[in-house]
Amino acid sequence: MEFQKINKEQQNINNISNIKIGKKSNTFSTILYLILGIAFLGLILFLLFNKTFTTTRNQTSDSVTQQQEVKTKEDIYLEKLIEASDFENQTTRDFAVTLASKYQGEYNIDQVCNIFDHIYNNWKYVNDPRGSEYFSSASNTINTNLTGDCDDFAILMSSVIEAIGGKTRITLATNKKKGHAYCEVYFNDDPSNIRKAIDKHYKKFFDILFGTTKVKGIFYREDKNSGYWLNLDWSSKYPGGEYYKAENYTIYYPREKTYISINK
Repeated sequence: MEFQKINKEQQNINNISNIKIGKKSNTFSTILYLILGIAFLGLILFLLFNKTFTTTRNQTSDSVTQQQEVKTKEDIYLEKLIEASDFENQTTRDFAVTLASKYQGEYNIDQVCNIFDHIYNNWKYVNDPRGSEYFSSASNTINTNLTGDCDDFAILMSSVIEAIGGKTRITLATNKKKGHAYCEVYFNDDPSNIRKAIDKHYKKFFDILFGTTKVKGIFYREDKNSGYWLNLDWSSKYPGGEYYKAENYTIYYPREKTYISINK
């Protein structure tokens, strides 16, 4: 009986040990599953966040790219004018110095007048292609025997004067009926002196003899900083002719690669 009692007690001890071991095993498994579940959930959240961030970043990048690609008409015209104003081209430079050399020396108003006279007196007007705003380079206009429309005239005038050290700008002006282009040249001198110099350039023998004046007045605009911009449009037979009447103006500075717009 005692032996059986001892065996029963030993069996009870073994059962208690097995129960404790079983509890430890179940607890460890629960913790392990919990850790794996948290890790799996974290992986899913990471993948979802990374996909959302990548998509947002791509959308932002596409938006920036689209904004960079949007150009105004003025931006496009500026690029065209910069490309067309090839004052350093050999053809343009040779053409300019040949005309300016008649009044050799430092850059002066007589050189500008002689350049204006030659281009004005030899210009042949031809329209752009239908539905297109074509800007011919200065060198190409020279090679085509001074042929083109008003913007080609302005580009050539500007480029040739820039090629001998002058400073110019090109204005595209519009009114309710149509548009026009013309060049202006900068002078840091009193307008009355400029007018006298232009008048002297065009004086003939009989003008001197009878004291007559061909250039009674010149048209110019005052620069916002200092100096003056003299009109070189073909509206007159000499530099300083009357300005084209318009409501809207966009003034381009090809050398400086910028422009300003003025709307009345």
